[in-house]
Amino acid sequence: MNILTGALFMVIFCLTLPAADVIVRILNEAGMNVFQITFIRSFGIVIILFPLLIYKKEVYIKKKYWLLYAMRSLFLFTAILIWLSILQYVHLSDLYAVGFTAPLFTTALGVLFLKEKMTWVKLVGLIGGLTGAMIVIRPGFRDVSPYIWFALISAIGWSVAMVITKFLSATQSQIKLTGFLSLSFIPLTMF
Repeated sequence: MNILTGALFMVIFCLTLPAADVIVRILNEAGMNVFQITFIRSFGIVIILFPLLIYKKEVYIKKKYWLLYAMRSLFLFTAILIWLSILQYVHLSDLYAVGFTAPLFTTALGVLFLKEKMTWVKLVGLIGGLTGAMIVIRPGFRDVSPYIWFALISAIGWSVAMVITKFLSATQSQIKLTGFLSLSFIPLTMF
């Protein structure tokens, strides 16, 4: 994938994420809880991806990766569950400002655990991202919702999952990572 294609996918993601959160908010107000919403989403992904995984013969996870797959699922499931649960209590602009700190945490965790290099570009990006989040949230200048702390916990959980994903993606396909993540969410939504 070239840089232009990657940038296009990022723009599409940034445009569709708020729409998905609005749909979740509407479904939540209509009486569906976040476990039901996550189940339906995960089940749909499994129905779409597993025939492809079967065709590609990628339906087996080697034992040495089980713990990483499980940790990734638990961290991301918890992060998503927190995010969806606080959607109705926080202004979306504040929520996204905190949510977009996830790449900052991911970068820091990547340096610590994946031995990635901290370049000047990454450092400037970290400082700029943190400054941007603080400008939007403006702590100390107005009342900040206590739910913002849950958004921060969600961002950290998301970051841990992304670092594990980055590690696994060296040997595992994107379809396999997505398919098994969604499959793992199905039993988690039943608790």
